[in-house]
Amino acid sequence: MKITLLLPDTKVGGAQNVLLRLSNEFVLHHSVTVLCLSSTGNLHKAAPDGLRFQFLSSRKRLRVSDVFKVFLALVSYMRSNPDAAILSTGTGTNILACA
Repeated sequence: MKITLLLPDTKVGGAQNVLLRLSNEFVLHHSVTVLCLSSTGNLHKAAPDGLRFQFLSSRKRLRVSDVFKVFLALVSYMRSNPDAAILSTGTGTNILACA
């Protein structure tokens, strides 16, 4: 099974820590990719082996004008991985995941 975890960034925080803990178990039996809206943070350095990170924007801080670009990048990812289950946290990432 393909699992995609959608995060706003890789800064250390509650939602990020929960998804990282889940990924520790998921990666043992599944293909797991973490999609980050921005490249802020370094939590990905503590990720388990086999966990892939993909940044939808190279910006550290997203501007309003970047939201549409990030949305298109997410749509492109999902079209390339139609069978992937998505887990997200936070209002912004949940709205993007549903769109």
